[in-house]
Amino acid sequence: MALSTVTVKELEKLTPADKGKRIAEGKGFFGKVLVSKAGAVSVSFYLHYRWGAKTQDYGCGSWPDTPLSVIRKNADAARVLLNDGKNPVEVRAIERDAKKQAEVEAAKQALTLRRLFEQYRDAELVHTRKDKGAGPQRALEIDVFPTLGDRPAFEVKQSELLAVLDAIKARGRLATANKALGYLSSVFEWGMKREKVPANPLVGITRGDVGGADGEGDRVLSETEIHRLSTLVANAGLTDRTRHALWVLLGTAARTNELLRARRADFDVVQRVWTIPKAHSKNTKPHTVYLSDFVLPHVEALLALSAGSSWLMPHRDDTDQHAHAQALVNQTADRQLAFYKRKSENVIQHAHALELGDSRWTPHDLRRTAATHMGELGISPDVIDKVLNHKERSKVRRTYQRAVKFDQQCHAWRVWGARLHVLTSAANVVPLEASKQA
Repeated sequence: MALSTVTVKELEKLTPADKGKRIAEGKGFFGKVLVSKAGAVSVSFYLHYRWGAKTQDYGCGSWPDTPLSVIRKNADAARVLLNDGKNPVEVRAIERDAKKQAEVEAAKQALTLRRLFEQYRDAELVHTRKDKGAGPQRALEIDVFPTLGDRPAFEVKQSELLAVLDAIKARGRLATANKALGYLSSVFEWGMKREKVPANPLVGITRGDVGGADGEGDRVLSETEIHRLSTLVANAGLTDRTRHALWVLLGTAARTNELLRARRADFDVVQRVWTIPKAHSKNTKPHTVYLSDFVLPHVEALLALSAGSSWLMPHRDDTDQHAHAQALVNQTADRQLAFYKRKSENVIQHAHALELGDSRWTPHDLRRTAATHMGELGISPDVIDKVLNHKERSKVRRTYQRAVKFDQQCHAWRVWGARLHVLTSAANVVPLEASKQA
């Protein structure tokens, strides 16, 4: 039939019985009737032409998905290409490749997971965290961004995120895995509410699915362990700076980050005080720590070791910066590899040098240990709370604790320091827990 005689009404009259029927309209233009499994009739139209020694069919579209008028325009456009000496099939292949490449480039320019985090950091974390989001960014740069950072955020799947978190867990870093989960979930939740990503792929995923209990929330070193630790620390291959820092933490009950971020100017060895500014305090409250006879020599040693830097514990590669936030944690963990899977024993010469008992300990546990033993030495809970620089939630207790004088706190540090001196210097020590049992 002639091309002009084919109408949409005629095509609509086709039935499944016409399956395979060829509709030829001249000038190489023809259609082939197809029938789907559901019985739907369609017609695929082609332009048949010779190119060199071969013949080819150029697809012009399928009715009814493509209007018949558009199909004819596609055939006319193919004829123009042939008149210009171009093969329509080859031109289409080139255009498809170009489109695919353009989509790839567009994906690269899309909102990546890294960029989504940066937007979240600038909008939220710089206003809510003292580190302006540096901690979360550092954690994600280590464990997440190398694998998923440059992927479009909307493409990142739950299974991919869990694979990354499982890898952290496999290294024995349960707390790190839990923190990464929290950071990522917050990023996606923030992005979803602002329609930057369609959904939060971590919805429903809890710490129990990732790291579980961190295993670091209730570790208290016994007096026997402290006594042993004095020998272990001296022979664990630690740097002098780390050795002294651990004893300062145990003797003052200070937070690890407070010591790592301390400046030399924060210490007055004549007055025997360490002033922690509110900018370095977890609860944004300034804090004054008394340096007992036990702690003072270690502080003086750190001051001597840090000469030339404004920081008490400068970064090993850049003295203008303070030590890395995980410096002490990593060094103690590397020497307790019975409880970690992240490294082989062959990597660290002193792989088990700091192991105590049946569970690992961290620098932060020294703070809890100090507070616990102060209580056993008769220091009242309200004084211990002030020593720890806790912010009391109860308004009544907060009002009462204003009366806790600094001299009461100094007494606590002195008593604890005296006990530490006994535990770490005597060859034969009877721990309090043993004497109580006797």
